[in-house]
This record gives sequence, structure tokens and C-alpha cells, in this order.
Amino acid sequence: MSSAVPITPAPGDAAEVPAPGDWLAKMQAESGDEAEVTALGPRHWAVYLDGGPRLLVTFDTIGSARARKTALPLLQDFASVMGWSYLCILSDGATWYRDPAVYSDFDARVLEGFFDDFDRVLFYGAGMAGHAALAFSASAPGAEVLAIAPRASMSPAAVPFETRDRAARRLDFTSRFGFAPAMVRGAGAVWILRDPKAAPDAAHAAMFHGVHVKVLNLALMSDRIETALLQADILPKLLDAAMRGEMSAHLLARLWRVRRQFAPYLAALMARCEATGHRARARVVCANVARRTRAPAFLRRLEEMDAGNPAQDLNAR
Repeated sequence: MSSAVPITPAPGDAAEVPAPGDWLAKMQAESGDEAEVTALGPRHWAVYLDGGPRLLVTFDTIGSARARKTALPLLQDFASVMGWSYLCILSDGATWYRDPAVYSDFDARVLEGFFDDFDRVLFYGAGMAGHAALAFSASAPGAEVLAIAPRASMSPAAVPFETRDRAARRLDFTSRFGFAPAMVRGAGAVWILRDPKAAPDAAHAAMFHGVHVKVLNLALMSDRIETALLQADILPKLLDAAMRGEMSAHLLARLWRVRRQFAPYLAALMARCEATGHRARARVVCANVARRTRAPAFLRRLEEMDAGNPAQDLNAR
């Protein structure tokens, strides 16, 4: 592994890379002397911490990192606690990491045998970052991948059903690392978590094939799966299991039993029942949750239902 270096532009990019800014400098200071932060073109940075023989690779945006209490890239503190090495590609905005400078960085790591230095490698991401985790895992054949609600591509020709993130559809997903299902053919186990009722996410997941690809369902969470797993303290357990090669559908099912006390899930379940006209079922759910958790929002909603008042969004309370 290379030793820690200050924030530097990638070779050949010096003229186009702006100053990294106060946040990046502060983030590196908070990370200690071990952190390497390398600029990759004008809108991307690679953050690397040399830890143990296991490597976690994530993708994040500067805006998301700034918004966290730790002000650190996604899961950097978790990787440090676990004694793992850590690599995060940070973007300035929703670039989808579609940048030749990012491709070149992964190419350089492959040439120098970077990924070969680790006993195990795990790529992780959700949504936009889920696409990147799947696509760039091709740089480390045999790596495990855990992706939440990932996109196979954003090319209109490849995913004509996709109407979200219209700006992303103008990016180039036909060149390198563009079509994620083709990029994971040499991966180890690929775990894709999605909400089966979220039609676009289900359609993307259906494009991934192979005995090494496992698609697992978390109903009712839609685009909030990653947030829910973080709030319920499940995501760290899944990452640990995936890193050890012990991830399974049974493990997720066991951990996700917490949903019976997890307010966002229960509110979504109530909303689904009421939205589909199953008012009797909605009352049974509400009464059950109110009895078990004594949550004020559900107690009030139960009173409203018994009084014949119209449904209200429990998430807004």
C-alpha cells in the first residue's frame, strides 16, 4: 500500500482540478494521517484509508457527507471500527461517476495490483452509488457486491422504462463501466436489495442474471431502504456478513424482523392498507401497533379511525 499523502490532483489533471475546499481538507484532518485524498478530474475525489486486509469500496457525494454528523464519507467510520481498509469515490453532485478520470483511477489500481493486496473486497452502494458499486466491481474480479435499489443503467435505450433522474439519462452509459449487469459477471456473490412494489427498481434488479446474483426483497421501503437499514442498525451487520462471505436471505429476514417495532415501516404498512382501501386491515394493523408500542401517532390514528375520521400520513406526525 502507498503511504498517506496530502490532497493532490491525479497525474495530468493539475490544470483542471480546483482547490479541494475547506470541507475536504477538514475531512482529511478528521480522518488522521492515514487518509489519502486524491482529486480525479474536477468533480471527483478518491478517499483511501489503509487499514486491514479487507477492503470496503463505497461511493458517495460531497453533499451527503457534509450533511452527516461525522462529516465523513459514507461508512468511513464503520470501516475504521471494523479494522478494514476503505476506498470511497466522492462526487460533486449527481455525476453518476461517469467520468474518464474515475475510470482511469480504477485502471491504475488494477495495473498496480491494488485490489490483489486484499484478502477480501466488498463493493457497496445504493441508488446511483449502487450502479457504481456493481459496475466498478469489474475492477476486482471475485469481489462481493451489496447494492440497494441499484440502477442497471440510465441509458434510455437500455432502460426505456426509467423516467426518474432525467438529467442522468443524458450521461454516457454506453462506454466503460456503463451497463452494470455485464460488469458483475466476474464478481463473487452479488446481493441486490429492492422493494418489489417499486416497479422501476424491480425492473432494474430483473436485469441482473447468474447463479451468483441474489435479489432480496424489503417491501414498503421504496427509495428509503438504505435509510431504514441504517436507522435500524441493520446495514452494518449486513456489510460485515457480506465481507465474511456469510450474507444470506435468512440473515436479512432475521434482522428485518425489527420492522415490527420500526416506526417508518409500520407507518408505510398502514399507508398501504389505507391507500388500497383495506380499511378493516388498516385498523387491525393500527390497533396491533398501538397495543404493542404505545406509539402516540398510532394511538391517535386508532382513535381517529374509530371516530370515522379520514386517513392522515403517520410519517408527518
